[in-house]
Amino acid sequence: MKVKRWIEDHKVPLIPVSIIVVVLGVAAWLTIRFLMLSQMQYTFYYPDMLFQKMESEPRSLKINPVTDYMEQKLVEDYFLGPLKYELRMPVEDDLKVSDIWLVRDKNSTGIVINFSEKLSTYIRDKNDQMVWLIQGLLLTLKKNTDVKQIVLLERGNKIPEGQYIGKWQPAFPILVE
Repeated sequence: MKVKRWIEDHKVPLIPVSIIVVVLGVAAWLTIRFLMLSQMQYTFYYPDMLFQKMESEPRSLKINPVTDYMEQKLVEDYFLGPLKYELRMPVEDDLKVSDIWLVRDKNSTGIVINFSEKLSTYIRDKNDQMVWLIQGLLLTLKKNTDVKQIVLLERGNKIPEGQYIGKWQPAFPILVE
């Protein structure tokens, strides 16, 4: 009430003041999100070189808080980062993750990962190693996010937006470049 009375006493128009307050609120939210996500440490789990046990590896990710989703960056960096650049497991360029859907339900969050056809073939050929990597991805997502389930799709299957998968409905596709 005091703010409203002050505005009336000083004859400040209410609409421009409310627009300024909304703009400042959005700017504050983006600033806080940027500061929280820009250089956070995340724990990644990878199998050791002999595929005997999981090893944890803390790393920081640069996430653009305006355009990137943390879950998307984690999956992207999990597959593309060490598999290509650290050569833990050399992969070809056309072995890729096609799409990622982050699906939020009332009680839980899930992620649907769509593999390209060549990556699906690669997974079947090197089944033991990829099973370890998928387990490591699941541990990584559970440690750093609220994702409870991962749904993997093979052969580059395309899912129309709005179709139900299990108990989740993909809300929007997130393309992995």
